[in-house]
Amino acid sequence: MLLELSHISHAYEKGREVLHDINLTIDKGEMIAIMGPSGSGKTTLLNILCGQLIPTAGTVALEDTSLSMLSENQRAKLRKDKLAYIYQDYHLLDSLTNKENIMLGLSESLTDRQVINRNIEALAVSLGIKETIDHYPSECSGGQKQRVAIARALAQKPGLLLADEPTGNLDSRQTRLVMEQLSQLNETGLTILIVTHDLYVASYASRLIYLQDGVLSTSPEIEEERLSLRERRLQAC
Repeated sequence: MLLELSHISHAYEKGREVLHDINLTIDKGEMIAIMGPSGSGKTTLLNILCGQLIPTAGTVALEDTSLSMLSENQRAKLRKDKLAYIYQDYHLLDSLTNKENIMLGLSESLTDRQVINRNIEALAVSLGIKETIDHYPSECSGGQKQRVAIARALAQKPGLLLADEPTGNLDSRQTRLVMEQLSQLNETGLTILIVTHDLYVASYASRLIYLQDGVLSTSPEIEEERLSLRERRLQAC
């Protein structure tokens, strides 16, 4: 077991409860899609999972470490050591090359330039961005920028990858390329959680978590459509 959420609830100002009594276990090596209508609490759940947000009730344990028992600095160190986050809007620095952006994710203790270059080159090759490694983000397509963002997240060798609508700004071709690469990473043992509105993206997941009005719910119609799409995609390969 990698993550365990017990009776998680969260309310923002004026007592508005966004999540209510969430119980969830996530095992190492899973690839999970989190879906639900806008405002259902998906991003809030993701922020609680990574310790950026402490719930108003309940506990979150990452590898038996209770996040609520850690200080803010301890949670920040845990995120840096064990987690990585991919955003919809890339969060790349336009003043840096793609290589320099990826270097931001490398350990501060890693000072050997040859080791750094080998690590970055290996990531660039595996993600298909070797030819753009010395370009600036403004010179790249949306898909290339997202793959640079993935490389930056993976540079720290995390055990858990969280992604919030990582293909939201991509066309269908770039979405497929990004999802194929995330799927390959999952096959190496990396645990991945993806918030998405896209059933095609969710079809790559081994499990679907569906949120409705802040509670875990089920949607047999969506799950049936997701599995059907997954089967058609696999048959087309």
